Amino acid sequence: MNNKVKINQGRVVPVQFRVFGSVVVLIAMTYSLTHFSEIPAILISIAISFLIPLLWSSFYILQIDPQSKEISEGYWVMNIKKMDTQHYEEIEKIFVNEVNTSQQITSYGGKVANLKRKEYAAYLKLTTGEKFYLLGDSTEEGVLKKLEPIKKKLGLE
Repeated sequence: MNNKVKINQGRVVPVQFRVFGSVVVLIAMTYSLTHFSEIPAILISIAISFLIPLLWSSFYILQIDPQSKEISEGYWVMNIKKMDTQHYEEIEKIFVNEVNTSQQITSYGGKVANLKRKEYAAYLKLTTGEKFYLLGDSTEEGVLKKLEPIKKKLGLE
């Protein structure tokens, strides 16, 4: 039975850069097709087109294997993982913190708005004192609901 817990913690590249990068790649492909001869233009277009999946498929991943007692943090890009693995003795607990966040937004007219809200973040704490961010949500019930399968796989309360 596979008891590994894999948690997708979000994308590596923000959406603005993904869209901008995709547009730049498409412009470069158009430029190469209009300014080079047929074979080199096709080869250049194929080569730079591989950048688009790299931009759109990169994620931060946390993986916990309770059988081998390993925690891995790293990146997942196009099914290729680059993980930093460390061993642990025992998981002490999973806890949820209430976090106050604020964001300052400025409009084109110069008006400044401060948005303040509460979010809930779940962490995993080892007996060595190390903490790992697991997931978050805007409601405590949402975090607890997302934590249920993780607690079950790890055998925690």
